[in-house]
Amino acid sequence: AFSGTGLFTSAVAAGQSGYVIVGRQVSGGSTVAAAWWSAGLTGWQRATDATPGALDQAGTNRQMLAATATAVGFAAVGSAGTHPAAWTSANGRSWQAVTLALPSSAAKAQLSRVAANGRTLVGVGTATTTSGQTLPFAALSKDGGRTWTESLLPSPGGSAAVTAVAATGGGFTVTGTYGPDGSQNVVIWTSGDGQTWTASAPTVTGLSGPGDQQITALTVSGSTLTGVGFSATATSETPTIWRSPIRG
Repeated sequence: AFSGTGLFTSAVAAGQSGYVIVGRQVSGGSTVAAAWWSAGLTGWQRATDATPGALDQAGTNRQMLAATATAVGFAAVGSAGTHPAAWTSANGRSWQAVTLALPSSAAKAQLSRVAANGRTLVGVGTATTTSGQTLPFAALSKDGGRTWTESLLPSPGGSAAVTAVAATGGGFTVTGTYGPDGSQNVVIWTSGDGQTWTASAPTVTGLSGPGDQQITALTVSGSTLTGVGFSATATSETPTIWRSPIRG
């Protein structure tokens, strides 16, 4: 299932019906979304379209960048051409797609992370304006991925980008970066409903300071949110572990 040329894997998710891996396949100058499924981590098979062109529509470069298990199967996010895109599947074997509108003032955008609270999904990504400014944004689905609404995430200052998302309590937490290259600090966005977001920029070691700081992955265990990442200057790089109680 993985022996084809130009295959790239991006993310994995585990759910009640098994496991999925998502990514893309590049061939002849075009890119199609690719997914694989397995009931028990062996015997992987390539997923197919539930609706024509969901993964491999001709003339539109598509890629899956992140995946998560949901209350009704699996969801994935990425891009279709210059637009953000999302996919859903009941079992990982066949997928249907939704192409989202561009966020306000964006020339192109993609969703790079996704998390689920039951049937409520939040995908986050970065939009780019015609002037090259990057704008972090969130896409919310309350119906398991069929329909989506988008909102820009507030930035503490200048260009910003998202790096991770997690479902926390009844809401969601997103981490990202803001500031110029070489001097990026961590921003944390929280939302109780996936639609209204609050930004905070902690001034603690590992999340701010000289050089670049990032939290690149989030996970929840019990009532604790844990993030991992790094703090880097021109001459050194150290790992960061950030833990926070879940509120709400």
